[in-house]
Amino acid sequence: MPGQQGYIPVSGLIVDSPESNQVGSTSAPFSHVVSRAGTITAIAGYSETLNALTLVGSTVTLTGQLYRAQTGDVAPTPVPGASCTFAPALTGILAIGSSSTCATTGLSIPVVTGDRLVFIGIATVTAGLDTATSVAVTMSLSLTIA
Repeated sequence: MPGQQGYIPVSGLIVDSPESNQVGSTSAPFSHVVSRAGTITAIAGYSETLNALTLVGSTVTLTGQLYRAQTGDVAPTPVPGASCTFAPALTGILAIGSSSTCATTGLSIPVVTGDRLVFIGIATVTAGLDTATSVAVTMSLSLTIA
């Protein structure tokens, strides 16, 4: 299960097609185009499990990472510092709908009109056994542009 990832467009559409979820692909097909220049000051997120999970002896950490493709760029790249780690991490026996949240504040990341933004949701085994289990979650992330 290491490195399971999926696009989470800033516009809110959830994408779960493995063919379209390849980070580093030649485009950001589900990106949000920034309509005005500003500064990203915060990121917040919410996630919940879609099925019951048994992760005894394992811990899975969920992270949302903002990617950006600037004018002229083909592939989006990670924006340094623009990530959000969800807590609590997924571990033990979890019911359907178990939730986690994240918040990153104090950011000062400039964006310009035309930048394309997309969040990438990442599930990583961070402790214990890598059980190679799929973790089905919904993940919503938002950002503040001042």
